[in-house]
Amino acid sequence: MAAEAMAPDVAEAPAGDYRRFAIERPVDLPRGTRTQVALITAAEVPVERIYRLSGSPAMTRPQPLAPAPVETRIAFANRESAGLGMALPAGVLRVYSGGAEAAFLGETNMPATPKDERAELLIGRAFDVTARRSVTDYREDGPRNALAIETAHRIVLSNAKSEPVTVEVVETMPGEHRILEESQRREALSALQYVWRVTVPTGGSATLTYRVRIQQR
Repeated sequence: MAAEAMAPDVAEAPAGDYRRFAIERPVDLPRGTRTQVALITAAEVPVERIYRLSGSPAMTRPQPLAPAPVETRIAFANRESAGLGMALPAGVLRVYSGGAEAAFLGETNMPATPKDERAELLIGRAFDVTARRSVTDYREDGPRNALAIETAHRIVLSNAKSEPVTVEVVETMPGEHRILEESQRREALSALQYVWRVTVPTGGSATLTYRVRIQQR
């Protein structure tokens, strides 16, 4: 674990609502050239890999299974215990696999991240973790000006990796709603958003089902 994140010849300080990084040594910049100066170094930072399927229930009549993209995200804590613990400037973040033959995994823009905050970044779509979703039932109830629609949903997650994975299924509900049934317990992220954390076995699949009733106004 790196004991110090700031490069030894760089000083960082507040500048109003911004942060200032000062290079405390001369930097040679011959005409017609450009150079890069390291602001931060950290030998090892614990990183969490997240697989996430984000969407909302389709309030339509029954539909067959259709592919849905699974996002690959990474998250880390900007803390001293994680080898960081300083203001991280915004910029391009490139992710590579480890080992002798490093492979490029993805690129994203990282926002400025204050000390002790958690950063979560989307780096692309999963290749070996896939999802398909469908509407399996549709019902209407009540007058047209106060119609209630009840739909059932099926989400099938598949895993071709050599180890089990957990996929976060995040669903955003439209307006006034009530979840009537679910194949596993959800966690509320907000009044309109829920997450189901589904474990998908190695070389296998797992299915999440739920039924929701939406009140139209």
